[in-house]
Amino acid sequence: MSQELAGKVAVITGGASGIGKATVELFVAEGARVVIADVDSEKGEALARSLGDAARFKRTNVTSAEDLEALVAFADSTFGALDVMYNNAGISSAPYLRFVDDELKDFQKIMEVNVLGAARSSTPRPWAAHCRAGAWCPTAPPRRR
Repeated sequence: MSQELAGKVAVITGGASGIGKATVELFVAEGARVVIADVDSEKGEALARSLGDAARFKRTNVTSAEDLEALVAFADSTFGALDVMYNNAGISSAPYLRFVDDELKDFQKIMEVNVLGAARSSTPRPWAAHCRAGAWCPTAPPRRR
């Protein structure tokens, strides 16, 4: 590997399995230190252990603003900085077979994780105080009055 991410710190949501897991493994192979954020503690902790000192796990529900703020603080306190935020967390409708008959409860959960979770993870509020200059973290344009 080229070590393109050497010295960088990344947070990867949905990092315990699937595309997120592959991304965590690639980022570590490229030299990054990674915080794996996921609701699946068992898989997340196992992945972090398998990657050694370059990875840590933090149970995070992306639908919770408090969890996201705690995640960023954890990344900063653990690795001393934050350079990359990779919003990967998502769920599919496959486990929710009651979609038509459930008064949209399953649809609401999917939208909370896939849309609102990504939106919350992308707003500058939790990240602003922890991102290094030049980091690939969410930013927002100045507010107009």
